[in-house]
Amino acid sequence: MKVNINSYLKRLSSVNILDTITESVANSLQADAKNIVVDVEYEEKIGELFFITGISILDDGEGFNLANRESFDTFMSDKKLSIGCRGVGRFSYLKVFSIVGYESVCREQGQYKKVNFKFNKDFDHNNFLVVP
Repeated sequence: MKVNINSYLKRLSSVNILDTITESVANSLQADAKNIVVDVEYEEKIGELFFITGISILDDGEGFNLANRESFDTFMSDKKLSIGCRGVGRFSYLKVFSIVGYESVCREQGQYKKVNFKFNKDFDHNNFLVVP
């Protein structure tokens, strides 16, 4: 199944930077993270006003293992349906940022693997880069 991300984003109600932080922290908690660090990058704009240039979330959760990658790649995934998730939260990031980078370490089949990918409006499952 393919999803037209641009079309879905047009239908998505307004999202702000705090929504993306809330979504990120919720995802970390759902991945059984015990430690979560939120780093907000900003530049001073005018006087006391600031322009946020990026957000980094670091956690010690389970990471983007195969099951989580498949869920991320599935529009309206039901992987976390039992805890009230709708499978669309990742799209809130693209309402605020044009590209989102992910770096993850997970344990699969007894080995640690690094998973990197960029999430943008042209995303598809071939964006996942998995290396031992």
